[in-house]
Amino acid sequence: MKITHVSPFFHPVIGGWEEAIMNKALECTKMGHELEVLTCNEFHDRSIIPQAEETVNGVGVKRFPVKFHLSNFYRVWPGFLKHLGGSEVLHLHNFRHYHVDAALANKGKRKAVLRAGSPFHPKSPGLALARWLYDATLARKTFARLDALLAYHETEKQRFLALGCPEEKIHVIPFG
Repeated sequence: MKITHVSPFFHPVIGGWEEAIMNKALECTKMGHELEVLTCNEFHDRSIIPQAEETVNGVGVKRFPVKFHLSNFYRVWPGFLKHLGGSEVLHLHNFRHYHVDAALANKGKRKAVLRAGSPFHPKSPGLALARWLYDATLARKTFARLDALLAYHETEKQRFLALGCPEEKIHVIPFG
């Protein structure tokens, strides 16, 4: 099976999320799946990662230029959309991010799974309005296009239920 991860950050960016995606990808390749990661071409500090394409431990990685930033972690990098083609499963990362909704709009017949990325931690008051607008206008459309949403714990599941995600789509899979 060909699985494509779509995430704003990936190796060589250092972080827990990036390491978790790498570990998932490595385990899936051991099971015989073909893995690819589509990501932006920046480190957290916005410096550029020079390699547009590479293979890391058997995992193909393609990086795309960022067109603009909405916050420290929210980047818009639409170039990845042309590279969704051959995958059977889209494994998306980070609820309320452009790349998730853009990938879902181009999903076709592929299955789509979202690992939400703990989207309920407190942030700046300025982003609170953006989160509220997203939740009021786009969240249900996002949930409708997903085949599964992976929550880290029961509290996160309850929050997604409150936003209108159907319970049968939510699967609680703790860290680890």
